[in-house]
Amino acid sequence: MTYRLFYNDVSGWRAVKDGWSWPAFFFTWIWALTKGLWVQSVAGFVVNLLLLIADSVHGFAPIQIIVGLSYILTFGNSGNQWRATNLQKRQFRLITQMNARSPEEAVCVYSKQQEASRKQPTNTITEQI
Repeated sequence: MTYRLFYNDVSGWRAVKDGWSWPAFFFTWIWALTKGLWVQSVAGFVVNLLLLIADSVHGFAPIQIIVGLSYILTFGNSGNQWRATNLQKRQFRLITQMNARSPEEAVCVYSKQQEASRKQPTNTITEQI
C-alpha cells in the first residue's frame, strides 16, 4: 500500500493511505468525527438520520438503498483524500510517499532512511597538484 507522510512540528507524523478507506466505509460519520473531519461528520450524521426517519415513516423503499449505498461508497472512496486535505489545512506538510504495510511502518521506515542518510560519510575528493 502507498502512504502519504505528513509532518507538523507540533503534532508530529501522520500517514494517510492512498485510495479506498475501509474504516470510512464501515463507520462513515463516526470515522469522520474521530479524524477531525467536522463537515463530513455532520453531513454523514444528517444523511444517516434522514435515512432512519424515512425508514420509520415510509418503511422500506428502493431509493433508501440507493442513497444509503451512495453514502457509504462516497465515504469509502473519498475518506483518505478528505483526511489528507484536512491535514494540509491544519499546517501539516506533505513530506513523501512510500510503500508500506501499515501507517506505522511507513513512518518508521522513512525515519530510518533519514537517519541512515545522515550517518553516511561525505565523500570528499581531494586532488594533489
